[in-house]
Amino acid sequence: MKKIHVLFLLLFVSVLQAVSLPLATNLWDSQKLGKVKKSIHLPQYQPAYDALIKKAESALVAHYATVMDKVKAPASGNKHDYMSLAIYFWPNPDSKDGLPYINKDGQRNPELKQYDAEPKTAMIDGVVSMTLAGYFSGDKKYSRRAAELLDTWFLNPATRMNPNLDFAQHVPGRSTGRGYGIIDTYNFVSLTDAITVLNASGELSKTQYAGLKKWFSDFTTWLLESKNGRDEAVAKNNHGTAYEVQLSACALFSGRPEIALEKIHNFAQQRIFVQITPDGSQPEELTRTLAFHYSWYNITHMIDMAAIAKHQGVDLLKEVSSDGRSIVNGLNFLTNYVGKKSEWKWQQIHDWDVVEVQIGEELRKLSSISGNPQYEALRVKLDKNSPDDICWLLYSL
Repeated sequence: MKKIHVLFLLLFVSVLQAVSLPLATNLWDSQKLGKVKKSIHLPQYQPAYDALIKKAESALVAHYATVMDKVKAPASGNKHDYMSLAIYFWPNPDSKDGLPYINKDGQRNPELKQYDAEPKTAMIDGVVSMTLAGYFSGDKKYSRRAAELLDTWFLNPATRMNPNLDFAQHVPGRSTGRGYGIIDTYNFVSLTDAITVLNASGELSKTQYAGLKKWFSDFTTWLLESKNGRDEAVAKNNHGTAYEVQLSACALFSGRPEIALEKIHNFAQQRIFVQITPDGSQPEELTRTLAFHYSWYNITHMIDMAAIAKHQGVDLLKEVSSDGRSIVNGLNFLTNYVGKKSEWKWQQIHDWDVVEVQIGEELRKLSSISGNPQYEALRVKLDKNSPDDICWLLYSL
């Protein structure tokens, strides 16, 4: 009789292990991820899946620098503190020492490579691609390597990044760090979802997962209480939007949902209706030398917040002011110029074609989040349909 009970228990446990439990992701739709996983070898997903595996294979053998590898230490003297250069600031040609650096909006300074921003982005790209490759393929080698990278960047005492951005986007001769630098880690929004997926794979130990949640909780506190965080919170352009989305994602991941819910419920009034005009334009972004890019960039943040909010029972895509301000109107403003560069009245000093492709990606995402196929139809009509793009896997219809 005992043997029967034991056999039944083992069978019950095996059934539980086989069940794909919903992931508590905040940006990605876990149910759609599960459906794609079951159908990953269908023709509509094969190009994107192949591209993902190729990227993950490269990530497996890539060398990843840590915050300890940067050339200079920040003002704190501690290389564990993240440090980056303000991307559009250059040495002053009118002074012998090049100080203070001067702004050349839209022109990236190659000195950026000496600091932490690019290694951080490479690490996150690697973690996300390998996590998704492991999830969709079932091959643990990708998940194991992703877990190692996370441990190196956030947990290992010898190489970890401290949970602050005190010295992000510093300007030599002007400031040791700025609130504007918080946008450096906007990709934490997707990273926190990747960690959730990776944890479900079993490749993160309980201690590692708890450590990561603690790190992002400490970072959430820093975002709320630091001077740089408070400065960014009141920014009226894409920086303020990105701050709120990043804060919400980090707060939700680290088990502090009340912080995210407050931002979500006020988002329409404080961001959408303030930053987008009735005709869909964004005045703060149109002043830039990369006006097309930054208008798109801010809309991407808003669409990301809409995805996060949907999981919390709030539909930001249906939020429309009495005079027509909305996320959808903001994106429509930009799609009207796709393929019509000569009609754009503002500046875009480079990368017009790149932004057009990225707008196509947002249409795919918007169609998935809203359940409205018209945005995908528009993407196809604009000839921005890229079946080998990862958004086919993350934002299925």
